[in-house]
Amino acid sequence: MLIGDPLVDIDIVRTSIWYVNQAYVPQYSKGRVLCGGDAVHRHPPSSGLGNNTCVQDSHNLGWKLAYAVKGWAGPKLLESYSQERAPVGKQIVLRANQSRLDYAPLNACFRVPGAENPVAAGIARFRDPGPDGVAARKAAQAALDLKQTEFNAQGTEMNQRYESSAVIPDVGGEPEQWRRDRGLYNQPTSRPGAKIPHAWLVDRDGLRVSTLDVTGKGLFTIVTGLAGIAWKEAALRLDLPFLRVVVTGSPEAQDLYCEWQRIREIEEAGVLLVRPDGVVAWRNMDGTFDTGEALDRLSAAIRRVLDVSDLSAIPRDKPQPPSKPSGTPLFA
Repeated sequence: MLIGDPLVDIDIVRTSIWYVNQAYVPQYSKGRVLCGGDAVHRHPPSSGLGNNTCVQDSHNLGWKLAYAVKGWAGPKLLESYSQERAPVGKQIVLRANQSRLDYAPLNACFRVPGAENPVAAGIARFRDPGPDGVAARKAAQAALDLKQTEFNAQGTEMNQRYESSAVIPDVGGEPEQWRRDRGLYNQPTSRPGAKIPHAWLVDRDGLRVSTLDVTGKGLFTIVTGLAGIAWKEAALRLDLPFLRVVVTGSPEAQDLYCEWQRIREIEEAGVLLVRPDGVVAWRNMDGTFDTGEALDRLSAAIRRVLDVSDLSAIPRDKPQPPSKPSGTPLFA
């Protein structure tokens, strides 16, 4: 028995049949019906993608539903849910099933076909100093390397890139170039459609706080530097209930070790518009020192992402401010 004790008396109440699934749907929503989770992507547990992907579905849909209900967004925002998540669902279903198939080379390493006891012969072959043993050991190494794509593949989930009406790509931007294996290695970037990269900042109390935690919390966030005063003033003029500003380099978000400066991919006067789910919706890489220009660009970006024609018509009932992110001691 799998629990290791054959003396335990098991009372089987009911049994059912489990099938290996490889199913995903190309569209997650139609009209007022929006689906997520196992209803739209089913796969084996290989690579451990199930719960993560279900939570990501709900995170993507939750803030969009809230904005639509509050009158902060038009219909295209909800349509972007399927545009963004359906490709991810397909990706993880195919990846999970491929991870299951990738066990075949490893299983073959431990078996000698035709032997009286194939597994015992396969294990004994690993100690063979001759050509058969050399080949077996090489095959085992290759099979183990193949399983990296299941057990150590950060890029499988962290390199997801959204393309939808709720993401504004860089004007004239080149396709992203993958420096290493896209499935294995996370490639941080502030490109629109990607998750804002993690970097440690330090708050006013001297505690470490991630860029992932100073954004989100149900709000859009403008992330700029000390030179981005024009973006801060533009946000104040817009006075939107769901918009806040994070100025890296300020006492609330000090970039003491220049981690953010190295990874942000924008100038100090540039700006990122980060969605409530942490995805970069738009960026202005060079920035501006003119408040009027910043106001025009920022308002145009927000209108496009939220599918609204007039920001002045958005209800101004402000939500409760998010709780302060819990940082970690700088020298912990």
